[in-house]
Amino acid sequence: MDMKDKAYGEGAGCAPRPEKVRLRVTDAAREIGCAPQFLRLRMQAGDWDLGSYVGPGKGGRHGNYYVFRDKLDKFLGKA
Repeated sequence: MDMKDKAYGEGAGCAPRPEKVRLRVTDAAREIGCAPQFLRLRMQAGDWDLGSYVGPGKGGRHGNYYVFRDKLDKFLGKA
């Protein structure tokens, strides 16, 4: 398994808490079965609680999306 296959928050020999494991938007969208941009729009609108959207900072152009494993599992009915 290389680094691109790991979820954010893994590595360095420590086991992350399940609620802190982050996924890439593209990986979460693949699990849901939708396009990444659709997932971003639903999160930004507050329709899907998969993590958080942090808007752009002062002078910034893009916000950040944080998708958490535990919230995605709950959304998909796995939890």
